[in-house]
Amino acid sequence: IRKDYDFYQSIKDLQYEFIEDYEILPSGLLKTTYSNGAIMLSNPTDMELEIDGKKIASFSNLII
Repeated sequence: IRKDYDFYQSIKDLQYEFIEDYEILPSGLLKTTYSNGAIMLSNPTDMELEIDGKKIASFSNLII
């Protein structure tokens, strides 16, 4: 439960934002751009991926 709570806390500010763009990057990452300028990178693969020096664990998200 704690893991889900922590994830929700990291994205709660996006709940009222519109998705402006969605891309599948060549690396396999999913890039979602929101109306407030936030970008969420999602890694749906079973291996750690890296973009612009930032590592994203498998099956996780990173908001930049």
